[in-house]
Amino acid sequence: MNKQSLKEVSDIQGIVNVLFDSSKEAELSSLAAIKQLFPLTDTSQATICIKPENENKCIDIILQHLGVLENTIQSSEEELRLQKRIIINPDSVGGEEFCNLLELIAQTFSYFEDTRLMLFYTLTEKQLVADVIIKEQKLFIKIIPYESKDNSEFYSRCLKDAPEDSAIRSLWYEETFEASIFSSDIPQRYKNIKMLEQILPDDQKAKADTKFSYAMCEFKLEHPLKAMEYLHEAIEILPDHFASLEQLATQYFHEKAYAQAVVYYERAIQLIPDGGRDMLARKIDCLIALDRWKELPTAISDLVTFTPIWRSRWLLLFCKKFGDYKRHDLRLFALHEIIDNYQKKLSDNSITTNEKSELLEALHFTYLHLVYTQHALGNMNSALMYIDKIINEYQWDNKAAHRAKAIILMELKMIPELEEEIEILKVLESKDPETYVLEGGLLILKHKFEEALSAYQKAVRLEPYNCYNGYFGVGHALAWLGRDTEAIPYYQKSLTIKPNQPRCLSDLGSSLANIGQTNEAIEALNKAITLEPTYYHPYYVLGCIAAKAGNAEEAIQWLSASIACNPDVVARLKEEPDLISLRSLSIFQKLLQ
Repeated sequence: MNKQSLKEVSDIQGIVNVLFDSSKEAELSSLAAIKQLFPLTDTSQATICIKPENENKCIDIILQHLGVLENTIQSSEEELRLQKRIIINPDSVGGEEFCNLLELIAQTFSYFEDTRLMLFYTLTEKQLVADVIIKEQKLFIKIIPYESKDNSEFYSRCLKDAPEDSAIRSLWYEETFEASIFSSDIPQRYKNIKMLEQILPDDQKAKADTKFSYAMCEFKLEHPLKAMEYLHEAIEILPDHFASLEQLATQYFHEKAYAQAVVYYERAIQLIPDGGRDMLARKIDCLIALDRWKELPTAISDLVTFTPIWRSRWLLLFCKKFGDYKRHDLRLFALHEIIDNYQKKLSDNSITTNEKSELLEALHFTYLHLVYTQHALGNMNSALMYIDKIINEYQWDNKAAHRAKAIILMELKMIPELEEEIEILKVLESKDPETYVLEGGLLILKHKFEEALSAYQKAVRLEPYNCYNGYFGVGHALAWLGRDTEAIPYYQKSLTIKPNQPRCLSDLGSSLANIGQTNEAIEALNKAITLEPTYYHPYYVLGCIAAKAGNAEEAIQWLSASIACNPDVVARLKEEPDLISLRSLSIFQKLLQ
């Protein structure tokens, strides 16, 4: 079949017109064109896919005239496609006529900016699929084998018979290259690679591809050193060989050779339009491992710039990692980058309602992370400003936002405002244990320790198995009431739910010290310091223990460390009964100044 044996392209264009015009003339013209172009041997195999808004107008008429017995209608809001399943004589596969047929089909649908035509055909009892894609007026063909272990003869035939200037030739070559990589049979992989070398022996890309294919075989055989040699040979032949650069970077990453990985990630990233979000993310991992913090702001900006806007959400994972490293400055930078990116997208009038809703939700959660980051930095007023922005400006009036606001208000000891937020939380969800944990904290601030104990106990009753804050709160309230022996089991229960919590360990150490279990207390307090060296409380308690034991010099050292972490400790030193033995010392008096 060739171009001359077909009707005029203008007639064939009727296939397209039927999507937009339900007039009788258009219908007949389209159906005639379909039957002329695709003489179906099995009408039950016809499948047509069109935009949702055109379904009611066109689908029933088209399927009725085609005599489709069973039909599958697929719709997509993102792209306009028309799919057709047909049978082609196996003898026509490959060669100039077959290429002409595919190119004519492609021309037929070039009316659309991005249209796909799927062709199913048989070849010596092996089913294959040709995916013809027109995008930006360029023709792409991809051949995908089904139920076939060895397609090398078919690919070889297509490559040899296709015209030299045909766009199909290069893409069939690409498919042969993929077959050489992904075959599970290693000897078959080598056979495919040898075939490539014979078909295109003088092509630089082909040479680099074959080296890459050999490398993948060696990786499969667990010969990583030999595989790496092949990859380096590939980029010596073709310095911009993307697959080899990416594989080298990935291999160096897994070997924890992070400096080399960064070099190859950067080279590979430059070769693709979107910057390669996964590679950019790996590059950031490498820079963190290398402590190259100064380079991270640029890397973060690149990742946000090249990543589709809704995917920026997963960059929050890096924000958590920066928090783990106590690099809240970088976390703050990344969050502002994400927020700016979301806001730019929200200002785009072309986005759909669903996209806008998704973006707003993502923006809210990002602001929430910003609140917690400001909290970690001790910027409580900034944190409060952002949480008010979420609730008032963006109208994100939900439990997560109000809980975050309550936590900030508790840090600021803004008791009336905190009471108001807790009442809001009770209305939003009356059986949330964390609300009663917050209420317990409020009552501690008001020195209503019995009522605080009741609030924490209610939280534990609502969530008896996993309420770390509830059990911790019960212990805390009991300690305030001077019931340290009762408090200790609650601290220990908290630590079984969430081990290695420095605040809980410090309070446990304090209660153990109060009942005379000094060795156990010191062990818990030292562990708390190891976990959070900037937390003042364990130093303070160790100072009190040393003072009671008569070790004045050691006590002064611990208390000095506590003041360095939190200058407000000075006010407590003046009233602490455990420090009476130190008050006559001049060095202690200096601490009070």
